[in-house]
Amino acid sequence: MTDKPGTPAVRTMRTRSMKPPTLVAPVLLALVMLSACGADETDPVPAPVILDGPSIRSDPDSARHVKYYEALAAIDPEIRDDNPDWAWDRGRDQCTSIKGSADDAKLLELAEKRFATPDHPDGFGLAKNKLIMKAVRQYVCPEL
Repeated sequence: MTDKPGTPAVRTMRTRSMKPPTLVAPVLLALVMLSACGADETDPVPAPVILDGPSIRSDPDSARHVKYYEALAAIDPEIRDDNPDWAWDRGRDQCTSIKGSADDAKLLELAEKRFATPDHPDGFGLAKNKLIMKAVRQYVCPEL
């Protein structure tokens, strides 16, 4: 490039035409194909799934609630806490584990974790965990 005397040198940059990345075409093709995969409005509504075996009831009758809380308070008043829903929810979680496992050592370990409190962050110990498990089985999910 030659500069004329008295004029500043201006360099022109040659721009290369930008080609779209090679992934654009496959992505666009996939989007077009997926947009065609919709459910027809005439599809039947699927039937509800019914599980075999006893279920874990969400709300017990009041007598079972009271007996469960009394059992926990007899083991250790702190287990029950000031929130009865907390204890009931932990019991239901334990029932789900009971339903899925016959390993008593694992169930006791889960009870230790589930029923831990701020003053007992590591649980209440093996003896109390066994009593908690007994109360859960007797009052929260006796059908299991």
